[in-house]
Amino acid sequence: MRILHLLLGAVILAFSIWFLDWKVLLESLGRLHTGPIVQVLLLCEVLLLLVAWRWQRIVHDIVDVPVREHLQYFLLGNYLNTFTPANLGGDIYRVVMLVRAGGDRNRLIAAAFAEKSWGLGTYLIVFLVCYAVMKFAYGGASSPEIDAMAIIICMVAVAGGGGLLIIPHIEKYVSACGRFRRIAKLSNFIAGALHAHKPVVQVQIFILSLLNLGLWVFAALILAQDLEIDVTIPELALVAILTEIVRIIPISAQGIGIREGAYSYLFYTMGYSPQDGFILGASIYIILTIIFAVNGMVGWLLG
Repeated sequence: MRILHLLLGAVILAFSIWFLDWKVLLESLGRLHTGPIVQVLLLCEVLLLLVAWRWQRIVHDIVDVPVREHLQYFLLGNYLNTFTPANLGGDIYRVVMLVRAGGDRNRLIAAAFAEKSWGLGTYLIVFLVCYAVMKFAYGGASSPEIDAMAIIICMVAVAGGGGLLIIPHIEKYVSACGRFRRIAKLSNFIAGALHAHKPVVQVQIFILSLLNLGLWVFAALILAQDLEIDVTIPELALVAILTEIVRIIPISAQGIGIREGAYSYLFYTMGYSPQDGFILGASIYIILTIIFAVNGMVGWLLG
């Protein structure tokens, strides 16, 4: 299955490259310099450490392990994300290792679900803010595709917000009916995952999620400026967020092919060079993959 995901990613990547102008693609690649690449490498390492800190805050009440051990599991999990779709390999590894350390399996699975939910929720909120800024503050005329995606994301955000209010109350209404008991159990699981922390901890998790996303967009901005792409921060944030959301779909390992194609297509819809978008997307995710590999080595040494 892992080989299938890698092959599928390679096919999607080749399909994306096929439609691009190779000459322009090589010219864009030639504009990259070592200094900005090193800066992005350091930024990516910092943002991954922020993600590790967020995970520690999420699972702190479930299992208390030393910082060194927690970091080891997280870094090795990052390395596993290189080979698995939707970052599932790292999630499974972290849950399994923390269960072995004495944590409750069901609560840790719920914690992994909560982490995904916090990340996705942050994406949706920041996307809508950046879309509004681009439309009204910058006076940007976004493409029909971006407008349609904004409408869909707004609907998902409203539905998600309503779900947070409704889900905790579902169980007591449907658990009495036998055919709905599974729905009750599922709603109880989701509610437990999303309401497991005190408000102060929830604020901390949200702030760490915002910092993580902000550093990711800033890293993309550094590479965009090095490539001489005159893209605004809200536009770049929209592209980065949409690409991360698409990467959640478990089609290829780490979203190979999908992420580069998404950058290329979204840049094209915004009136920029699709070749520049492809090089920007490929560059930042190659850097992220290098960080995953380095983190894997560090995690192994910590063990």
